[in-house]
Amino acid sequence: MHLIWRRLSKEWGSVQVAKILGQKPKLVKIFARDEYAHWVLEKELEEQFPEDSFLHIIGDVRDERRMLSACAGVDIVFHTAGLKHVPYAEQNPEEAFEINVQGGRNVIHAAAQSGVRRVVAISTDKAVNPTSVMGISKLLMERLFIADWSRYGFSTQFSVVRMGNIMNTRGSVIQRWIEQAGAGHPITVTDKSMRRFMISIDQATDFILTASYLMLGREIFVPHMNELNMFDLAQEIIKEHADGKEIEIVFTGMREREKISEALFTTDEQVLSLEKSGCRVILPNTDLINERKNAYE
Repeated sequence: MHLIWRRLSKEWGSVQVAKILGQKPKLVKIFARDEYAHWVLEKELEEQFPEDSFLHIIGDVRDERRMLSACAGVDIVFHTAGLKHVPYAEQNPEEAFEINVQGGRNVIHAAAQSGVRRVVAISTDKAVNPTSVMGISKLLMERLFIADWSRYGFSTQFSVVRMGNIMNTRGSVIQRWIEQAGAGHPITVTDKSMRRFMISIDQATDFILTASYLMLGREIFVPHMNELNMFDLAQEIIKEHADGKEIEIVFTGMREREKISEALFTTDEQVLSLEKSGCRVILPNTDLINERKNAYE
């Protein structure tokens, strides 16, 4: 049985849940606080899968009691709940802490108490050398998940998948640019030198599933991703979606705490990592590096 996270954009949620359901698990529990998102996803899923193969649970990761109930009978948890936009986290630091950090802690405790075998938490490249509230809170979330919980008697294994921007998901800059170009409106770009790591929805969902199979606990899995110049990407979107209309690119300037470019790992993490086909596996210490040199094949 699987438990899927609370953030349910139409593209991201439906692709990930459908891929898991396609493997015919006994049951997939879908945990989210957004009732409308549940309804939309249910309509999509019921066209492809038996009604008794998935269960919608309304709840919030900030509610440990509800998380404990949702984790009952579950084998694998995929945790992606999070405040993900840098400006909103800067404006709402207490909410960023409650969702990204306290919510992660609740997932850990609920999973361990329920006897869940594996938990995969989804993080972001903004957790690397963070300068923003969002990045700092995601770094704290990562550290929670790769802590040595076995010392506290937990048998559940916890790991992290760290990714860049997932292209064309709900609320993404690519989606906004496509809408702007299609309507003939100017495209807004923060800075001509801005660069971001990008991964497609299919690549991201496949990688998360692969990590859940390979994980032994305490890893940070980082897929190989392309780093794109956002100005160049905006120009490509204009070519594809403007239907011949002249579209202006307007530079708005960097937002507070935003970086020109991100990194996928720190210098210290580079030393504590194993290179595998398609990804980097970061471990917390040299003992685990030596122990797992031949793992993840």
